[in-house]
Amino acid sequence: MFGKNKNEFLRMFEEEHASESGSEKYFDLTIQETIRAFILGFRSQSARYKIVWSVRILCWGLLFGVAVFGVILRARNYFG
Repeated sequence: MFGKNKNEFLRMFEEEHASESGSEKYFDLTIQETIRAFILGFRSQSARYKIVWSVRILCWGLLFGVAVFGVILRARNYFG
């Protein structure tokens, strides 16, 4: 589905993860494989790592929810 295209936004996570593990194998992963590795390895990470990434994911979810709500309100005002 995603192919072999690299997402530049996820490169930061790949570089951070590769430097922590001392391995370069994470640079050859697709986006789907990177997300799957992140989810499967999340349980074995430190508490600080879990807290930081949980807050990041919640903030992105909140931002996305506010954006969708704004689009719905704008469409309602435009068509209503």
